[in-house]
Amino acid sequence: MENDKNIKNFDVVLSSRVRISRNIASAKFPNILTKQEKLNVTNKIKESIKDDDFRLIYMSNLTKNEIFSFVEKNLISKEFANKEDGALIVNSDFSQVTMINEEDHLKIQAFKKGFNLDETYEDVSKFADMVNNTLEFSISDKYGYLTACPTNVGTALKASVMLHLPGLEKLGLLSNILEQASSIGLCVHGIYGEEFKSIGNMYIVSNQKTLGISEKEIINSLKAVISVIIEQERKAREILLKDGACFEDEIWRSYGIIKYSRVISFEEAIKLLSNIRLGISLKIIDDISLIKIAKIRINVEPYVLANMYGSEFSQEKEDEIRSEYIRKEIENDVWVYW
Repeated sequence: MENDKNIKNFDVVLSSRVRISRNIASAKFPNILTKQEKLNVTNKIKESIKDDDFRLIYMSNLTKNEIFSFVEKNLISKEFANKEDGALIVNSDFSQVTMINEEDHLKIQAFKKGFNLDETYEDVSKFADMVNNTLEFSISDKYGYLTACPTNVGTALKASVMLHLPGLEKLGLLSNILEQASSIGLCVHGIYGEEFKSIGNMYIVSNQKTLGISEKEIINSLKAVISVIIEQERKAREILLKDGACFEDEIWRSYGIIKYSRVISFEEAIKLLSNIRLGISLKIIDDISLIKIAKIRINVEPYVLANMYGSEFSQEKEDEIRSEYIRKEIENDVWVYW
């Protein structure tokens, strides 16, 4: 069974994602395709998949809760959520999700827990090669892979890492570090779209440049920056730990509230889970795993919660259900992965 120690830098890095965009040479970009032409593209891509671990899902066959739970899990974009003529190709554990006819014909994505950009990149490359064995991609000798959005032309690769940075944020050091990352061409934002101030201290750092640089250079450059941020975050946590009882009290109060409350909003839950995650990483709390907290964090999202319970709720009822779900997960001492 997977545990915290098996996941690289999981105390700071929640997940790694690599996404590449590809277009079929024989077809126009999705934004000018008819509904039938989009279906033809989907069928061609479906026929190119030679791995039984993957399956096709038509967006029109999904419920509203299913679609927006995918958005909340960062598996699909908000824009794609409203495309009834789109489709997904997913593997059995949803660690690889490809959007068909979003902005481009294919947006191939792979996800890994922790700091694992190399294996994530290998996954998307392998999938792209499988499709490319059957279908020719749009590519220019001068510019590289051609995409609907000019800013993606070249490698058409976006690598990103989701970070938990409570130490730097509590010490007031985060904005300067993230501004430095932005100044060298990286995109930085909170996981809910915020700039430099995120609910739950969670941030996404990704590359912006795709032209005039190789895929490996993008990956290695991002890895170098993230490694520095990880080191600085760990040093910040050690400083907080020296604060003694006051700091530990904040952690334990968060744990007590989330463990025994009967009503809890999404925003409050995310803030409390951030403190608990910090407490686990510093060995203040030792009876619950980071993996369990990661699972809870995802599942308290409004649409994910509604999809799990099979219905939509009033705001008041949603907060009750969320609290009930968290209590049951924390009381269950079996460490599992979502």
